[in-house]
Amino acid sequence: IGKWHLKTQPTGFDYWKVLPDQGQYYHPEFRTKNGMVKEQGYVTDVVTDISMQWLDSVRQGNQPFLLMYQHKAPHREWWPNLPDIEEFTSREFPEPATLFDDYKGRGRAAKETEMTIHTHMALSSDNKIHPDIVNKLGYKSFMNWYQRIHLEQYNRLSAEEKAQWDKYYGPINEDFEKLAPQGKELTKWKYQRYMQ
Repeated sequence: IGKWHLKTQPTGFDYWKVLPDQGQYYHPEFRTKNGMVKEQGYVTDVVTDISMQWLDSVRQGNQPFLLMYQHKAPHREWWPNLPDIEEFTSREFPEPATLFDDYKGRGRAAKETEMTIHTHMALSSDNKIHPDIVNKLGYKSFMNWYQRIHLEQYNRLSAEEKAQWDKYYGPINEDFEKLAPQGKELTKWKYQRYMQ
């Protein structure tokens, strides 16, 4: 149940309900033996509820079972559950000593991974800056297709959910546009947004 991220359908399971590819954070679709099914809610809650319901249905007997309970999150692009959207925003997180690591003295693998905050954290999908602002300010965002992902996730929200999203992320986007951070300041900004 949950994240499968394999090209094949699950086999050898009595029951399965898996996200196609990476899945969606809001109102996700699931592949099942009987086709696609859309569920309302946030993917972590939905996967948990489906798993608990399945677990309750098999716990009646004495037979052994296997439950593969696999979450999408934490997985970029790190879109929050809307009720939790403001939980950490007023907190400033200490910067780790490795925030500006140059990987000197280590093998190529560490240097070549696409996991650095400055270069590889996408402003749009990872940091929730609207693609129009990213483009207006001339940022060369890592993997520009993440801008499309940002819009796809946002457009899955209901009007009420969009209003909640905009109330929270609107001011963050406005502040980012005014600051237009560069260099180390951009890395610091991205780190705080990631942690918040």
